[in-house]
Amino acid sequence: LPNQDDPLGQMAGSRAGVMASLIGVAARQSIETGQRVKIADLIKFPFDWRL
Repeated sequence: LPNQDDPLGQMAGSRAGVMASLIGVAARQSIETGQRVKIADLIKFPFDWRL
């Protein structure tokens, strides 16, 4: 939410939200296939978001 106080600097941004979602997608795929899933294989990241 805009203009909310965050005195401890712990508020997650959009990057953190996207990464959390991708971790869930990767976990689900891994459970279904029994294989490792690389987050970088799920999405083409902008340069500054690379893992």
